[in-house]
Amino acid sequence: PFRVAILHETGSSTKKKVKLIREIASCHGILITSYSYMRLMQDNILCCDWHYVILDEGHKIRNPCAAVTLACKQLRTSHRIILSGSPIQNNLKELWSLFDFVFPGKLGTLPVFMEQFSVPITLGGYSNASSVQVKTAYKCACVLRDTINPYLLRRMKADVKMSVSLPDKNEQVLFCRLTNEQRD
Repeated sequence: PFRVAILHETGSSTKKKVKLIREIASCHGILITSYSYMRLMQDNILCCDWHYVILDEGHKIRNPCAAVTLACKQLRTSHRIILSGSPIQNNLKELWSLFDFVFPGKLGTLPVFMEQFSVPITLGGYSNASSVQVKTAYKCACVLRDTINPYLLRRMKADVKMSVSLPDKNEQVLFCRLTNEQRD
């Protein structure tokens, strides 16, 4: 059995938290924490070797310049997994950031990725794009798709629902009166 610990604000001293991180890392246990705590305790977390790092809501590291993204990319592990229901929300730069965490360097540096993929694909998508730009965008998109597809596992709700026996979702709406304090 694995030892599991949750690192969050408990009022414990920093020394106890540092000790917990080291104990979990040394016994190959499971450390669960938030992105904000990752940033707060990054000096202690980054100095440890981790067998796996799994980022839930991984799209939170979509900004390649954000401090939390930079911290997560420094985690010492050879096994990286991102879970996200929305890996791309705005642009291909976000995809690069997620992928650079999972497989550092696979899509090149950010400037190279922007030049080889993002810019041509974006330009080819405009309504006034030339036929050359459209063809170039299509070729770049195909190369990008073929490059990342071996590392993506997409599951639709309908697919999962058939293989997992979960009860139907049951929603209940409750109306509550405001207290006097809330009304004021």
